[in-house]
Amino acid sequence: MTPEVARVVRSWLDGVSGEGPLKDPKRAAEFVSTRLRCWKFQRLFELGEAYALGKGVAKDTKRAQQLYQQACDDGNKRGCANLKVRKP
Repeated sequence: MTPEVARVVRSWLDGVSGEGPLKDPKRAAEFVSTRLRCWKFQRLFELGEAYALGKGVAKDTKRAQQLYQQACDDGNKRGCANLKVRKP
């Protein structure tokens, strides 16, 4: 778990975020799972951008497309849009 994700989970559990702790373990697990999924597909999209543009990594449009596809499969609309726009 990254420090950013840990901070969100900690603040939520502590009630700092205004959502407060959920007493139902199933709802708590769903909340954390949703937050992690959102974080994951955003990071996949950003990594795809890095490969598409060659920022910090060697330019690799094929890898960028794979990452955009993964982000799109997880529900990231920007990842889906880039699949159409940035073809290898």
